[in-house]
Formats: sequence, structure tokens, C-alpha cells
Amino acid sequence: LARHDVFPCYVKREYGTDPSAMLLFFIGRLAYQKGPDLLVGAMKTVHRQFRNAHLIIAGEGEMRPSLEKDAGGLPVTFTGYIPDSEYIRLLNACDLVVIPSRNEPFGLVLLEAWSAGRGVVASGVGGLAENIDPHVNGITVEPQTGCLACGIGSVLSEPEQAAALGERGREKVGRAFR
Repeated sequence: LARHDVFPCYVKREYGTDPSAMLLFFIGRLAYQKGPDLLVGAMKTVHRQFRNAHLIIAGEGEMRPSLEKDAGGLPVTFTGYIPDSEYIRLLNACDLVVIPSRNEPFGLVLLEAWSAGRGVVASGVGGLAENIDPHVNGITVEPQTGCLACGIGSVLSEPEQAAALGERGREKVGRAFR
């Protein structure tokens, strides 16, 4: 028996997004190190170019009030803390996972995104830079608003690229992280 609430179109609708929209997803602490402010800043540029892009930010932290203020008028949804079951639903419904960290020793979200076959745009720092093969299984950029917007835009301009990056990421997880 199929559960309709796990299909991407239903999950997108549940979050107020058109099923055909490109759904970007961030999960993590809303703290300076994780770079959510860079992502909200990038979303200002991304939204001008890609009106059908929507961002979901999952997580809590001291930056949340300022992030919500900065995201005013943008297609950005803040969920706060989400349980693992909701994380899995959103991960499987999104088109692109964005990891804008200023510093990331390893990057567990990267492996989780790849395991779900999702394309990734990430800051080229720490463990993210060590594990992502640029333009093969992810896009790496400098942890700056403009660079992040360019990386996201490059994937959104070729939607099939997100799926290809995600599939190659899934293959890498299968080979390297057993």
C-alpha cells in the first residue's frame, strides 16, 4: 500500500511549494559556522533568476530570528527542529541539498544527501572539500553569498544536473563509505 505523504509532490505541497518547483534544502544548526546567513543571502539572488525555487531551512539556533527577518518576502520556509522521519521525507522530496558551512570537519549531511541520491552544493571547506569531487558528485564554492548563489544557479539552470550529481554521490557512498 503506497503512502502518498512520502511522494515529493505531496511533501512540496505540504510546505506550500508548487510540486514543479525546485526545492532547496538546508538542515543544521542555525549558527555562524553552518552558514545559513550565506544561504539566505544567496537566495535573494537565486530567487530573482529562478522564481520557482523554494528553500526549506530545518534547524534551530541563535541566528533564527535574524535569518527569518532577512528572508522576509523570499520563498523560504523555516521548520525549526524536525524529527528524523521528517528529515527523510524532506531529503527525498528536495531537488538540491545546500551545505553553506564556513567550517565543516566532516559533513554528515553530505553523506545523507548522497545516500538519498540528492545533488549537493556545498562550501569547499574541510571534510566537504575532501569528499566532494567538483562537478562530478557535487558543486563546491567559496563560503560567500555570491559564490553560493552561482553554484545553486548553475544546478538550477540544468535540473538534470542535480539528479546526476546525486546519483554519482550515491555511487561514491556505496564504494567509499561502506
